[in-house]
Amino acid sequence: MLQQRIASGHSGDETTVYEHLLITFNLSEFGEFTIWLFKQFVALPLLPHRFDDLVAWLQIEEEGKKDLHNALLFTEETGWLQREDDGFLMHPMLQQVVYYHLHPTDKDVKAVIEIVTISLELDQTKDNPIEKLF
Repeated sequence: MLQQRIASGHSGDETTVYEHLLITFNLSEFGEFTIWLFKQFVALPLLPHRFDDLVAWLQIEEEGKKDLHNALLFTEETGWLQREDDGFLMHPMLQQVVYYHLHPTDKDVKAVIEIVTISLELDQTKDNPIEKLF
């Protein structure tokens, strides 16, 4: 879908949806912490994530909680994140835009990879895979 060609109404030139999104959603206005947070949301599952869960998963220290809170509210106000079921989530299309702009590495999202891996581990003697994944 991102590679679908579209015609520009004002110039008649063709471009891709992907190119149009990259131009429309510019990340240069955001500070270092917000950029770091965006990288984390690229790696998080497409579910709403509560503030307390984000603090734990992203290993936010006590003094960083205010920065996280402010960044979440600011990005919600600007439309980059949306609030749903008492949590925050990034639309899949915006996740793609952020990924293409920032190219997060495994090192950038190490904490997210670790927490998702741990949460998906199954104890064969008692865990039901369906309940664990859904």
